[in-house]
Amino acid sequence: MSKNLRLMLALLGGMAAALVVTKGLEVMGYRLFPLPAGLDPGDPVDVAGRLGELPVGALVTVLLAHVLGTLVGAWVGVRLAGPKGRPVGLVVGLLMLSIVAMKVVSSAHPAWFALIDLPMIGAAAWAGMLLGARHEGREA
Repeated sequence: MSKNLRLMLALLGGMAAALVVTKGLEVMGYRLFPLPAGLDPGDPVDVAGRLGELPVGALVTVLLAHVLGTLVGAWVGVRLAGPKGRPVGLVVGLLMLSIVAMKVVSSAHPAWFALIDLPMIGAAAWAGMLLGARHEGREA
């Protein structure tokens, strides 16, 4: 398999892992902290208008979902990319950061959420990249 194809597949695999983990943890969070009646989590306008009704625990669960999803996605991307695949983990992190930043802005999340969530996503991408590289005996 060519190096470029492997890197592209590693990036797709890392993003798939990040999105599956993130969505799975968000759904678990909805079970722990049920959404207000009638709220459609897929509708940014509805979410923006009713964000104040959510318990803090629900927002913390979403924050953890973003961080753990990014960590796992970066790790998977690096592992699939093989030697010298660390940049794949960082690209996964940048893509997750972009997605979350757009959601945070479009849904008018509280300022504290953005101030914690966005830097933690960057840290999670970095940690996932380092963990993925060390797993194969490559020093970061």
